[in-house]
Amino acid sequence: MGVGIVGDGPAFGAAAAAVLSAPTLLPMLGNTAIVLGTSTALAVVVATLFAWLSERTTARAGWLAGVLPVVSLLVPSIAGAIGWVLLASPRAGFLNVALADLGVPLVLDVFSWPGLVLVYTLYLVPQVYLPVSAALAELDPALEEAARVGGRGPVRTLITVTLSAVRPAILSGALLALVYGVALFSVPLIIGTQARIDILSVEIVRLLTTEFPPRLPEAIVLSVVVLLVLGAAWAVNARVVRGGRFATISGRAAAGRRLRLGRAPTVVPEPAWPSICWWRASCRSRRWCSSPCRGSGRAG
Repeated sequence: MGVGIVGDGPAFGAAAAAVLSAPTLLPMLGNTAIVLGTSTALAVVVATLFAWLSERTTARAGWLAGVLPVVSLLVPSIAGAIGWVLLASPRAGFLNVALADLGVPLVLDVFSWPGLVLVYTLYLVPQVYLPVSAALAELDPALEEAARVGGRGPVRTLITVTLSAVRPAILSGALLALVYGVALFSVPLIIGTQARIDILSVEIVRLLTTEFPPRLPEAIVLSVVVLLVLGAAWAVNARVVRGGRFATISGRAAAGRRLRLGRAPTVVPEPAWPSICWWRASCRSRRWCSSPCRGSGRAG
């Protein structure tokens, strides 16, 4: 069966040698590694931040907080790539036209390294956000509260407790984002080709569809390279997860207090609460009262 797919052995070996010795192979692999590595790292940072804000703090903005990080899943990649071309094309993009009308000396160019990485990142964020947010939702808040009681601030608690507890989910999301990025085709085809940035997935499809007869052996060799890279990433992920101590021994997680973000509230003595709430109610501004005031107002 393998001979029927790739032909005889010597011909396949010659095709593999031709692909591996091509002068364009190393630049293409380098471009793919830069785009995937940068976009995956950015996706991990952005998705983890969104998940932490949504699940562990008071910054959650209702249903919008859950939809915004995964909105790219609702838009096909080809439609999203075309949409960004319409928005940020350097000559006729809607955003560039609006900036020119406002007199802003700034030109957005989606056909560039930053533009390609940006669109890649937008499509990789959901792959990291979903497992990380699920892990944060199941995390026992007593761990974070114990760290705060012990004198650790919000940043140290986030780094040493929260992120450490959900590290397997972060690594799994990063691996999933890497796999999704390798398989992404429409974005590098529409944006990367115009930017003259050769990506491996586009080259594999080009060998199979734009040439006759199809260069199947060369495409198979490049696909094997992709499988080797993904296999190495999976092995590293599995080794890190197995080598770490990620077990948390506790009972059922209770609903804990979310970390309050924003300006610190003004400290008011408790005997003054009824007077303050009466004054606010008289000004028809009772909705500004804090929870102790609302309780005092109802009691009065």
